[in-house]
Amino acid sequence: MPTPENVTAPILVIGPGRSGTSWLLHALDEHPDVRDVIENRIVEGLHLELFENWWARDWKWVCDEAEAQRRAVEATRRTLCTLFPTDQPRWVMKMIWRGRPWKFVRAVFPDAHFIHITRSPTTNVPSMVDYMGRHNPSWKNVRHAEHEWVQAHREALALEDKGVPYIRIKQEDAAADPAGVWDRLRTFLELRDVPVGNLENEINAGEATKGQVKFGRPEKPWGDFTRKTHEMSVRLGYLPESEADVSIESAVVEGLTSQLAEANAERERMAAEIERLREGGPDVVTKPASPSEAGVHREP
Repeated sequence: MPTPENVTAPILVIGPGRSGTSWLLHALDEHPDVRDVIENRIVEGLHLELFENWWARDWKWVCDEAEAQRRAVEATRRTLCTLFPTDQPRWVMKMIWRGRPWKFVRAVFPDAHFIHITRSPTTNVPSMVDYMGRHNPSWKNVRHAEHEWVQAHREALALEDKGVPYIRIKQEDAAADPAGVWDRLRTFLELRDVPVGNLENEINAGEATKGQVKFGRPEKPWGDFTRKTHEMSVRLGYLPESEADVSIESAVVEGLTSQLAEANAERERMAAEIERLREGGPDVVTKPASPSEAGVHREP
C-alpha cells in the first residue's frame, strides 16, 4: 500500500476484467515486499471532481492551470496514503477496464510499472457475460462485453506505445504455468527472489470454471465475434496474422449461416403454428366477428 516514499511507483494491473487479474493481485500480495490496494475508482473520481465537474472552470480564480494540476496530483497521492497506509516497500492496485484518465494517472504515478494481463475473447467475453451480468443486465449483451474487451485492450496497448515500464502476460499461461509466469513478473518488477506460495490457487473463478481454471472454459466460436475483436486478437497473439483475414471471413460466413439457421427455424415454427390454427385446435383464439357478420346494422 502507498506511503509518501513509494506512492508515485505503484504496480498497476491493466486490461479488461475477468482475465486473471485477481490471481495476479493475489500472487503479488504473497510476496513479503508487496501489498495490494482494493480495487477502486479513487483516482478517476478525483479527476472527475477536480477537472470535469461544473465548478472546475473556476480554478482560474484560484490559480493557473499548471498549479491546479499540481494540487490535484498531490491531493490524489495524499488521499491514497491516508486511506491505505502501510510500511511495505511496494504496492499494487488494479486499474482495469476502460475509461481511465490515463494522462492524469501517469502524472500521479510517474514511476509506475504496468502489468497488462490478457485472455482470449473466446473465453474472456463469456466470463464477462456470466459474471458481470449477474449485477448489471447490460453485460448480458455479448456485443457490450465484446466492446469493453476491445476498448480496455486498446487503452492498455496505448500505454505500451508510450514507452512506460510495461509487461504483457496471458491468463492462459498463468493457468498452465503459474511459477513460470511469476518468475517473469518478479524479474520485471525487480522483486527479491524469495519463496512465494499458493500460486496454484484459483482466485475469484467464475461458476463455469471453478475447479477447471487450468483447463479453461468452453470456448465461444470465433464466428460470434466482430472484425474489431479479431483484429485485436491478432495484436494480442490469439490469432496468427497470416490467418487473420481467413478467420474474419470465416467469422462472417459463420455468423450469416447462424442467422440463416435461426430464420429457417423461426419459419418452420410459424408454419407449424399456422397449420395448428387451420386445424382449429381447442386452444385456438377465434377472431371476433365484424358488425355485419354479427347482424348489426349501421347507418351509412
